Amino acid sequence: MKLTYHTNIDFLKKLYSNKTNINQYLRKKTNLSEIEIIKLSYDIQSGSYIKTFNYFRFKKILSQVIKEINSTNYKSLMDFGCGELTSFYTLINNIKTKNKLFVANDLSFSRILLGKKFLKKKKKKIQLKLFSNNSIKIPLPDNSIDIVTSCHALEPNKNNANKILKELWRISKKKLILLEPNNQLGNELIKKRFKENNYILNLEKKIKKITSRYKIINNEFHDNSLNPSSIFILEKNSNKSNKFNFLNPKDSNDILKKKLNFYYSEKTGQIFPIVDDIVIFNKNEVYAL
Repeated sequence: MKLTYHTNIDFLKKLYSNKTNINQYLRKKTNLSEIEIIKLSYDIQSGSYIKTFNYFRFKKILSQVIKEINSTNYKSLMDFGCGELTSFYTLINNIKTKNKLFVANDLSFSRILLGKKFLKKKKKKIQLKLFSNNSIKIPLPDNSIDIVTSCHALEPNKNNANKILKELWRISKKKLILLEPNNQLGNELIKKRFKENNYILNLEKKIKKITSRYKIINNEFHDNSLNPSSIFILEKNSNKSNKFNFLNPKDSNDILKKKLNFYYSEKTGQIFPIVDDIVIFNKNEVYAL
């Protein structure tokens, strides 16, 4: 991503501190893709979620998700769009973690890095794989993660929601659990806000295109009353299963090999660096810390 005046990190941080809606600003002032806009917007917010983190509030918000996970026999769990790992920490603090594989990813390397430091301070030891990728394609095999979760990660991805849903469904083996905004719950003011912020709309209709095996639980607790959410639980229980591996994002048959501080493709020679135990699949990464 080529930085210009309008995508200068320091400049955008000043706008953000002055309460400017960065997503809306970038859509008007740049020709960046929607994924680049979302990533850059989150990059400049790095650290803000940790600063305002309230464990007991998060536990309330995630209570139904926690209950659903604990009712499932699983060996692996992935948190999609993990951000600064605040909701992820709340989850792993309330579910079984022994002999489990945990995976977390986000568009923003900066946020994951801060989240990793946050987890370290909490002294929670788990088997954890972290990676950042700013493409819709998730570099993991089909049916390789028992449970995939998201917490408001689909929210800003209105234009790419269908593609992302298909990817999450592809890599999940047993359940896909989405805690996401539901515009059907809101009044006209809330629905207008959803459209202005380019939030995902009509998620249930999108889910129906993937599977008929789902249920919806309207969340009793919301982080923001203007952003009401529901829990969408998609049942899969695939008979097919694949081992967890990192794949070349451009070739699902190309399993990457690990060597020292990077993964590499024997087919193409491509290298994907590992920085502080975080695998970076992002192209032209810009660090915003």
